[in-house]
Amino acid sequence: MKHEGNHRRVIARNRKENSTADWWAKLTPAEFRVAQLTTQGFTNREISEALYITVSTVEQHLTRTYRKLRIEGRARLAAEYGTMDADDA
Repeated sequence: MKHEGNHRRVIARNRKENSTADWWAKLTPAEFRVAQLTTQGFTNREISEALYITVSTVEQHLTRTYRKLRIEGRARLAAEYGTMDADDA
């Protein structure tokens, strides 16, 4: 239970930090495009085909995105930031 409380505090801190700043400004244009498609439910392979990049490049962009936004994965990306569209950039 103690671990769960710590996890909730981290999530709350991240939301506060990310809500006060333009979170997308932390990402490169390429990272944003990959994150955008990820929140829309695309798989890494689908993203690679849509953007004409390798699956490895998609994975690298997502890894950097997760670090920059202090989140743990694609499910958290969608949960924290919802479905991104072109108007978010």
